Parts: sequence; structure tokens; C-alpha cells
Amino acid sequence: MYEVASGNSEAYTLKHTAEALQEWLSRLRTRYSGLKVAVVLEQSRGPVLYALMSCEFIVLYPVNPQSLANYRKAFRTSGSKNDPVDAELLREMVSKHPNRFRAWMPEDADTRSLQLLVEGRRKLVNQTTRLTNRLTSHLKNYYPQALEWAGELNTRQACEFLKRWPTLESLQLARPATVKKFYLNHGRPRTSTLNERLEQIRQAVALTDDRAVVLAGSMMVKALVAQIQPLIIAVEQYDDELHGPFQQHPEREVSESLTGAVAVLAARLLAAMRADRDR
Repeated sequence: MYEVASGNSEAYTLKHTAEALQEWLSRLRTRYSGLKVAVVLEQSRGPVLYALMSCEFIVLYPVNPQSLANYRKAFRTSGSKNDPVDAELLREMVSKHPNRFRAWMPEDADTRSLQLLVEGRRKLVNQTTRLTNRLTSHLKNYYPQALEWAGELNTRQACEFLKRWPTLESLQLARPATVKKFYLNHGRPRTSTLNERLEQIRQAVALTDDRAVVLAGSMMVKALVAQIQPLIIAVEQYDDELHGPFQQHPEREVSESLTGAVAVLAARLLAAMRADRDR
């Protein structure tokens, strides 16, 4: 801690608990009688920032970790990281170069909700993509036809298809009427297209008849599908949850007016652009 008026500084460590943080804030409020207290953080999000942002007398100055790392290198050529030293360097960066840093002003609740929901959704989509890439790789080893017949691998249809028919043999043993009903339940394909697909299945030849390869491949496919399915459902739930904050947001029309910005994309654009038009 550094007092600008007196030039005095103190150093102490807080426990990583919510109680310790709230006790520290209470002491600060009493000590400075509600005057503004600047807090410099090596982060722009996270539990500490979320706890501090609700305190009316705290002014936050998030610092990019890379900026601190470069500043540290100027004085510590080894590049070694040390929390007490970093705390002092953070204080020094902001106090000696105040014109280079701007106090952090949190967005309104709707905008922050959009940002966090969009980021959470993106993480789930990335997980799904990694798993579907693995699924593609395994299907190519023993059952490449499924890549066309199952549909997009990040859909419910593909997951249901591969759960029911994880091998070409299991699919060809199914009654044509059962396969036809499956496709009709997941869309309205043209009769000619559906008949052509059924004929392709009937005439298909397995890539390999090695039972070991087929067994191992189908087991892995079923395991991957079991992981992909809940992710698909979770992404759909995120899409539903995004609808509320987006529809209520006063800047909604800005992102909706952009060509091609529909549904979830418009919400993602708004989260990226933020509500402050000066940015």
C-alpha cells in the first residue's frame, strides 16, 4: 500500500479467502473515511476484480500481464516472477505514469452478462470442435461413409445416428424403413434424395474388415459422441440465455443493423463492441 500524500508505504499479504478480502476492504473504508482508494491489478477479470468492483470507494486499474512482464525485465534481467516485487512494480507503473493508465469503468450489467455468456459459449463450442475433429479422424479409419450420412458432427442428428449405428455393419443390418424414419424425424429430405441415400447404404463396402480396428474405432466413436451430446445441449442453453440480455440491451439495434448479424452472432458482436460508443 502506498499513500500518495505522505509517501508512506506498507506491505502485507492477504489470505486467499472471501472473508479476508472483505475484512481488508472494511479496514480501508474505515481508515480513509470513504475516500477513493486506487487498486492496481494484474488482471482484467477474475474473482478478485469481481469482488472489488462492487465497492464504491475502490478505483480499479487493471494492468496487462504482458506490460508488467516487460516492465519487470527492465529491472530484473532474469525475468523471475515474485509477488511482492511485482506488487511494487505495479504500484510504480501506475503512480509514475498516470497518463498511460485509465481507471477501469465496468460495463452495465446487461453488457457484462452478454460478454461472460458469449465467452462461456465460445469455450463450449471450442470443446465441441476439438471432439468433432477427433471423431472425424476415428471415423476415417473404419467408417468414412458416416461422415456424409450422419450429417454435421456437431448436431443432435449426427450424435443419434452414430449412437444407433456406430459401424457400417450395424447400419446395413437395420431395416430400410427404420433408417428412412430416422432421416424423416430429423428433417424433410426429398424422396429422391432419401431413396438415393438408402441405396448408397445398401451397396456400401466397408473400408476394412479388421474386427480389431472396427471394435476399437466404434468404441471410441461412442465415447466421443457421449461427450459431444451434452456440449450441444449446453450451447443451445447458452443461446437461449443470451436472448434475454440481448433483447433488453439499449444498443441491440446497432449490432442487429449490421449485414448478416442474426441470432447469436448479433449478441456476440454487441459483446465485442461493448456499450460505450466512444470506444
